Amino acid sequence: MSGLSQPQRAAVEAAEAEIARIITALCAEHDLLVESVEARADTIEIVAFNVREIGE
Repeated sequence: MSGLSQPQRAAVEAAEAEIARIITALCAEHDLLVESVEARADTIEIVAFNVREIGE
């Protein structure tokens, strides 16, 4: 960051920290969504099994 003034460097560092915070939050949200999709898939498998059992 040569050529930048101290306030400019501070602004860049603050922006980098905010980007890192946003990425961390998005990763956590992604993990929650994956867990939710997996739970729904498990539920669908159980329902499908029950439907097959009832149909037999």
